[in-house]
Amino acid sequence: MTQMTVFDTLRIASIVTEGRVPMAYLLALIAVLLTVLNHGRLVKLYPDAGSAYSYAKNTCGNQVGMLIGWASLLDYILLPMINSLLSGIYLRSLFLQISP
Repeated sequence: MTQMTVFDTLRIASIVTEGRVPMAYLLALIAVLLTVLNHGRLVKLYPDAGSAYSYAKNTCGNQVGMLIGWASLLDYILLPMINSLLSGIYLRSLFLQISP
């Protein structure tokens, strides 16, 4: 369902970036690639670690690790709700007789 967010956010991204959507996606791609490279290095440093929580705890301490862990948990909880909301918007545009 996450792929559906591209169609919804494309208009928003176009407005925010004043038509520079490819540049925004290119910058996002660079950020993702840097994250992947960082995780690759952390895997070599901490081979027993398996998540952002473990990496943050091992490099920055328990408090930062806990903050990252809770942020990840909120992401896992909130992302399906956002996708459900977007699904409802798309279905309402297809079936106008259904009330919100």
